[in-house]
Formats: sequence, C-alpha cells, structure tokens
Amino acid sequence: MALAIGNCSRANNRDISADVIALNRASVLGLRRLRIGVGVSVLAVLIGAGAVNMIHRSWQLLAEAGRWAKLDSSEARRRSFGAAYTSAVDGIRRALPEDSWYLLVSPERTEADGWALWVRYDLAPRRPVLIQARAGGALRSPSGAGMPKWVHWAVLPDGEGRPLLLTREEALVRLKARDRR
Repeated sequence: MALAIGNCSRANNRDISADVIALNRASVLGLRRLRIGVGVSVLAVLIGAGAVNMIHRSWQLLAEAGRWAKLDSSEARRRSFGAAYTSAVDGIRRALPEDSWYLLVSPERTEADGWALWVRYDLAPRRPVLIQARAGGALRSPSGAGMPKWVHWAVLPDGEGRPLLLTREEALVRLKARDRR
C-alpha cells in the first residue's frame, strides 16, 4: 500500500508540477499578449495623432493651391517674382520676336538665385546664348566659346535683379564698366 501511495504522490507531484508549468506558461503568454496589446495601442494613438496633423496640413496646402489655381499665369508670376520683374519680362517679350536669339548674361552670383534660369524660362520660345564671366574677366559661353557676333540683343540684370534688354554693343559697354568696379 505504501507503494501505491508513493506512486500516487508522484503522480500528484507530476500533475502539480505540470499545472505550475502550464500556469507559468500562461502567465508568460498573458504578459506577452499584454505587451503586444499595449504596444499596438500606443502605436495606433501615435499614428492617429500624426494622421490628424497630416490631414490638417494637407488641407491647408490644398486650400492655398486652390487660391493659386484661380489666378491667371501673369498674376501668379507677379505674386511670385514681383511686379517690377514681371513687367520687365513682359516688355522684353513684346520687343523680341519669338524666333529671335539673345545673349543671356548671368549675374555675378548665378548659383545663388537661379536668375538666368528663370529669365530663360520666362522668355521662351526665344533662344538664349548663355554668357558667363570667366577667370580673367572674359565673357564666354559655358562651352568656352566667345560671344557670337550674329546675336543682336542681350538680356542682363539691372542693379535690382530685373532683366534688362539692350543691344549687344550696349551690353558689352555695361559689362566692361561692371568689370572695372
């Protein structure tokens, strides 16, 4: 009988230790599930807060785009670049035929504001020959060629950044005076 009781107690011990292990596993799984649930909840709250901000900013940008879409191209240019620049470009567009060539002389700080790029764009379809100051004060095209003599007009910036249309000779005189300073 003692043998039977001993076997019983061993069976009970096995059952108890199996129960403890199962309970331990259940608590670990429950803790993992709790951590996952908390992490997912926090992530959902952060995404929700970010989505609200993103929707608000998108709405503002779309409203501003709607205001700009109502403007015609000349008014949009006037608001972007200023009335003086726009009127100067419009004057040059009226003076130069659409199939003409012109020398486009970059200002001294070309990379700073992209002036030559915007003037070229605004005067299209007229064809520019870009002229830049090189080492030693020589005026050359980006490929290194000199200023072509067959081009009769030149566009260069005045003192305030507006494009100015001059004849080739007037532009050369003005550029030589600028280089002396």
